Amino acid sequence: MAKTDVAVKEQAGLPAEYAGYEEYAGQGLDDITSEDKGLPFFEILQPLSPEVEDIPEAQAGMIINKATKELFSSIRFVPVCRDHVYTEWVPRDSGGGLVATHQLTDDIVKAARSKQRVGKHELPNGNELIETFYLYGMVLDADDNPMPAVISFTSTKIAAYKTLTTRADSLMFRTKDGRKLKFPWFAHVWKLGTEKKKKDKYTWYTWSVAFDGANDKAEEARLPSEHPAVQLGSDIYQSHRGGQLKVNTEGMSNDGPGREGGGGQVGEDDEPPF
Repeated sequence: MAKTDVAVKEQAGLPAEYAGYEEYAGQGLDDITSEDKGLPFFEILQPLSPEVEDIPEAQAGMIINKATKELFSSIRFVPVCRDHVYTEWVPRDSGGGLVATHQLTDDIVKAARSKQRVGKHELPNGNELIETFYLYGMVLDADDNPMPAVISFTSTKIAAYKTLTTRADSLMFRTKDGRKLKFPWFAHVWKLGTEKKKKDKYTWYTWSVAFDGANDKAEEARLPSEHPAVQLGSDIYQSHRGGQLKVNTEGMSNDGPGREGGGGQVGEDDEPPF
């Protein structure tokens, strides 16, 4: 092998076939912003989720990255901020599909909530209106690298969301000058797993939440302020405040967010999702 070949192979640690791309790096993507990209959904596979049939390794109770189809038994999640909305779905028996996302201030939501405060609402057009909490944050990989993500909480899953938010909202720290301040939401890592629920003939899965650590303690799960997830968390928060976050709803169906939106009062763990 000639010396020039060796030099090319060693350039920037790249194989020879990629080294020539250095002068073109990023071209065409240099003006891409968060408005061009959608945060990937992480959701729990249910017994009727299509992925259980379509993906050989998939089983009900696993967590799936809807964008990449990667499967997990649990994830390490850093929450950042949330949206409280209502999603409108075509019923699964009618073909399914997400129709629209409605804000709490929209007339269609106010009319539904005036009749029934929580849960799933049947609309005059036959569609289903589902109370939904979108929790934006980051999933940490095995090397602690953060990846932006979003999780949807509906029906019986809302109980886990409220557990997480209640615990996070109580965490404080004291400054050098004696002031007591609340930690940002993205200061802690949570372990999100799944737990099986059964009632009568129905079986479904919901989220389990705990601080990431052996003893479910906040101090065990606290990130150092210089951790990359902290800065990224602040960036996601600012994007959310600026209205620039975009949820990637591609591939979503009533079998995922919204499908478990029935069966009585939201947050009652013993209610079936059908």
